[in-house]
Amino acid sequence: MMRTATLFGVLFTMMPFVVHCEEEAALGDVVGDSGVGMAGYIPPSNVVEHSKIDLDIRDIENKGSNYAVAKVIYEDGLNSRSGDGFRTLQSFSTKYANVDNNAYKQEPFAKLAHEYWGEWDYSNQHILAALEPLDSTKYGDYKTGKWASTDAVRTQIVKKVIKFQLVWLYALHELESAYAKYTDTKRTDEERYGANGAVHAFDEWWAFYVGSLEDGSVESGETDGDGKGYGPYIAAEKFAEPFGTEGYVVSNGGKSYVNWELMFQAHAAQRLLQKAGNEEELADVFKCIRAMMKVPLIQGCIRYAYVTTTKEGTDEFAKYKGEMWAFCSAALPFLHEADADAAATVRAETEVSNTASPDFDKIKEAFNGETVNKMGLRCSDIGHLNKKDYKDADHKECNDVDLSNENAYADAKICPKIKMPNSGTALRGSWFLSFALVAVAWVMH
Repeated sequence: MMRTATLFGVLFTMMPFVVHCEEEAALGDVVGDSGVGMAGYIPPSNVVEHSKIDLDIRDIENKGSNYAVAKVIYEDGLNSRSGDGFRTLQSFSTKYANVDNNAYKQEPFAKLAHEYWGEWDYSNQHILAALEPLDSTKYGDYKTGKWASTDAVRTQIVKKVIKFQLVWLYALHELESAYAKYTDTKRTDEERYGANGAVHAFDEWWAFYVGSLEDGSVESGETDGDGKGYGPYIAAEKFAEPFGTEGYVVSNGGKSYVNWELMFQAHAAQRLLQKAGNEEELADVFKCIRAMMKVPLIQGCIRYAYVTTTKEGTDEFAKYKGEMWAFCSAALPFLHEADADAAATVRAETEVSNTASPDFDKIKEAFNGETVNKMGLRCSDIGHLNKKDYKDADHKECNDVDLSNENAYADAKICPKIKMPNSGTALRGSWFLSFALVAVAWVMH
């Protein structure tokens, strides 16, 4: 109780300064600039152009079934400048297939996906199959399939595989890059701990995860220019209420536990990255982040699998089938790591080439306590479909079986153990402005 009272006392003392700084930022600073917030996170470095990759996602979505134009934006880029040209969504995946990018191939999620799909640029191959269209034994019969060849499926696959597989993975690449730079003893202290060192790569993770348009709040009813986002961030907010993982004060309008936890860990990591000697603490923070990043993909697979069963025989069946496959194909690599048979079952039931409705009981069983725990998660992280909106789903929260399961790279149970470090000599804008955002989270933690 004493810690709660003290923190809120400091928070209210700081509020005039926080409001003043936010007003100054609103007068002309750009989202993603050093010291200017992106959905509640204050980057010490400049990641303005990085954050604009969400504008490419938006423009591709807006093209709908005009796949030719969508493909040009996907391959050539349009909004996110990099050097003399544009950053491209396609490159986020093809960089993994580059023979010279050995560091990329050591990243935990990339290795899992390659082991499962057999291709380093699996998300790119999936997107191209939907755009062209092509029949693929791995990803779907988008040229001739009964459902997969429809615009209702193809448009869902394009936009959701881009967001929740391609950008999702590349955002995590920047997380891995931050740790690599921080621990690289061949670099100077400035290159490791300065504004353009490890913390800049970390800022890029958040920039890609959130994007330039996201304000952090729930997406329902929002429009372009009014907080509507197009990055992976939106999935956690979308599924928070259906799974009962909402009710958290993210301080940016969001309410999901996942994004609340990610916000807390982001501010903790930002401080840790600016000082030497924090390797162990950062390793724990990153294990927490990796675990949380899995949650919305699993929730999406479960939710859309159920909703698809309710849409059989309607005009919406194809759309939901596409959404189901986009999320389930995203979750398959780490489900396969936990239980290969469970992954095979989910794939057989949800792949878009299967013309039938999925057996939801099999999907529920695949994500049981044992498999969830092996993925480095707790059953409470996933939650369950609420009875109000999904009364016939009969979806109960799984029961933890063995929380001692040590996932080498992801561990949700370590999240509550991580405390906010002292700010020390934090870089411009990262302490005063972020304090108001993390104080509530600190109390709840």
